[in-house]
Amino acid sequence: VYTLGSRRLISRHSPVGVTGLSMAIGTLVYVPVMWPHVRAADWDAVTWPTWISIVYSSIFALGVAYTIWYAGVRQIGSARTSVYSNVIPIVAMATAVVFLGEPLRLAKLVGAAAVLVGVALTRTAPQAPPAEPCEPCAITSALNAMSSFRRAATARTIPPRSMPLRGQTEWRAA
Repeated sequence: VYTLGSRRLISRHSPVGVTGLSMAIGTLVYVPVMWPHVRAADWDAVTWPTWISIVYSSIFALGVAYTIWYAGVRQIGSARTSVYSNVIPIVAMATAVVFLGEPLRLAKLVGAAAVLVGVALTRTAPQAPPAEPCEPCAITSALNAMSSFRRAATARTIPPRSMPLRGQTEWRAA
């Protein structure tokens, strides 16, 4: 829903601008909910490495990632881009294995393979033919064609050759 909702914005604005706007709106929503927890935190206990991690996460994991995401929405469309959100758990799993030493079990591998096969299928599936126009569209098209024909018929300045010319009483063959 979030990616589809941003489609109109991204067609008019840059990915960086849409990222900034979405983060500002998200902040406005979260601050009132989280304010009691923020006030209750012991900020003196937060170390410099933790602050650096928070800044790094906010710039790269959020800012850059969402900017790339919106660039994808602009480039290939929201439906095709949203398919790639299924890859996020696989990246998280690989990161946890490499950096946190998480065990990699068969069930995780099977799940990752299923996700990758699904993404591959959506990328390689033939495109559906355009849908038939809806009934109101077909009626509108027919009315437009009739009015175009009527305009063309009344705009003729040269009469057809099979009709008598003005002042003639008999028909001439073409």
